Amino acid sequence: MFPELKERLGYTKGVLLGGVIHGAWHFPLMLLVGYEYGKDYIGAPLLGLFAFSVFTTSTGIISDFFYEKSGSIWLCGLYHAAGNSVFPVTIFGANERRIIFGPVDIGLIAVLPTVLFAAGIVYLRYRKERQVFDELE
Repeated sequence: MFPELKERLGYTKGVLLGGVIHGAWHFPLMLLVGYEYGKDYIGAPLLGLFAFSVFTTSTGIISDFFYEKSGSIWLCGLYHAAGNSVFPVTIFGANERRIIFGPVDIGLIAVLPTVLFAAGIVYLRYRKERQVFDELE
């Protein structure tokens, strides 16, 4: 999906929309059965949809970076699988009302390092593209 979105919309809009689509794919289960955050947390259910979209957008940018650098979908798949395998281990025993903030990587506070890394990727990509554009003028 990302290559097609980036081709049609440009890099930044493509990866942002791709991340939101990835997050929205999970929304029905989040709303119906409390997937990811449960049902009894601060700001339920809208804050959970927003937080998860931030998470999927950030990890989508990182996955796209891995794909561009390696040319292989396998690295992206391993990255996704690693995130999925850590989640069940860290969730047990967590206070459901506070999970929206952390401790797992889908929490609003816990996702900040991922967001910063993804923002750095987008910024460096933008700077590189801007430099190429400036050289053409």
